[in-house]
Amino acid sequence: MRTTVKISSCRFVARGQQEIQSPPPVTNQNRGSLGLLQKTATVTRNIDIRGMTVDEAEHVCGKFIDDAQLSGLKQILIIHGKGTGALRVGVHEFLRLNNSVAKFQFADQDEGGTGATLVTIK
Repeated sequence: MRTTVKISSCRFVARGQQEIQSPPPVTNQNRGSLGLLQKTATVTRNIDIRGMTVDEAEHVCGKFIDDAQLSGLKQILIIHGKGTGALRVGVHEFLRLNNSVAKFQFADQDEGGTGATLVTIK
């Protein structure tokens, strides 16, 4: 696209303000912080663990809580389904013993009711 503008309509800025700094190159020293920034951009508020065993769900939920805490989320939703209730009981026991969890309760009816747990993170 090309535009023609009168020079009297232009305003020039000082040379120092005009330069845009490029981000630093990725090195071994700042690779961890770059990964953290990418992680915080991709963390969602909820996780679906239906169909997992209790051991698998504990591992996944622990990692999810850590990621959510690092990204600054205060509440997350764990969808465990209703089924026999074994997964719900196992997840609730895991949350009860997790130091990063302030409290947890069943989700509202529109978010899954007893098939999901709303977790408040410290």
